[in-house]
Amino acid sequence: MPIPTAVLGRWLGSSSYQDQVVAAVFYGLGATVGLITFNLVWWYGAYGAKLTHAELSDAQRRAHTLAWGAAIPVLAILTAIAFISPQVSVAGFIAVIVAYVLPLAALVARIAPRSAPSGAKAARTQSTRSSEDVIIEFIVDDVDSLYASLTGYVEDFVIQPTTMPWGNRSLLFRDPDGNLVNFFTPVTQVAKEKFGR
Repeated sequence: MPIPTAVLGRWLGSSSYQDQVVAAVFYGLGATVGLITFNLVWWYGAYGAKLTHAELSDAQRRAHTLAWGAAIPVLAILTAIAFISPQVSVAGFIAVIVAYVLPLAALVARIAPRSAPSGAKAARTQSTRSSEDVIIEFIVDDVDSLYASLTGYVEDFVIQPTTMPWGNRSLLFRDPDGNLVNFFTPVTQVAKEKFGR
């Protein structure tokens, strides 16, 4: 939401109370309409066309639906509060953003007791993985020390630190949602030059 955010940033610093109200309301309306649109697309994808990943259970799908749907009335209320106090409204918008940006699902999953038996994860087969898996890649200074830091937190290492034929030392694992994450460090001269290291 670059335009509502730019308007909010420019007008919130204004000494005019009316400008602050307009900025906060404009941002709130943009966020609310955007979230309603997102939820409509999610409902279509998750329930209408059934486009979600095969490993996403009905309970997980409902949890996502409830979590994202709950933000709509929250944003609408914060937009209404902007007419009274733009600062309180903006603080609420920031709190909502922080709540949705943090990996709350992963944190809750670590704290909450496991509902599936420990062998259930091992029983998953590669047939549930598709060629459409996404790999999220991050270049890091030292993949081996990162591996040591992640051990105990990551449950599904796909590849422990390994030097690949193309010159990167890679660490590949699955996050709690099943996405592939690759941390890598260029170690050969060719790889270092390719990534400007």
